[in-house]
Amino acid sequence: MGLLSPSNAISIYRGASRTLALTVFNSSTKAPIKLVDVKLIFSVKRAPDDRPALVQKTTDYLSQFEIIKPSAGTAKIYLEAADTQMLDAGTYYYDVWVFFLLTGKRFIVIKPTVLEILPSITFAPLL
Repeated sequence: MGLLSPSNAISIYRGASRTLALTVFNSSTKAPIKLVDVKLIFSVKRAPDDRPALVQKTTDYLSQFEIIKPSAGTAKIYLEAADTQMLDAGTYYYDVWVFFLLTGKRFIVIKPTVLEILPSITFAPLL
């Protein structure tokens, strides 16, 4: 299972918005996983063992994390300015999990991976 980007590392300027495209697939066969009766969760932390997450997105809210084409295993994660504006520039970590609601099974889609918050000069008010 994994993201479209080979390395999965993400860089974003503090206070910027970004849409991340995700394809969930079987790591052995490379076939897409059908995203039906599932919940996807994207979490960001300063360090993998920190609690709680600084940013968390879930498919419970389409404005945060949306399944685009269930049969193709595709989804989009929406990072908004408010998600990154208050974070200090530096290295953070994120992961993505899929929870199968009918079976209770859960799998990590993207293991803890670097998310770099880049410094920005302009501190724009949130709209």
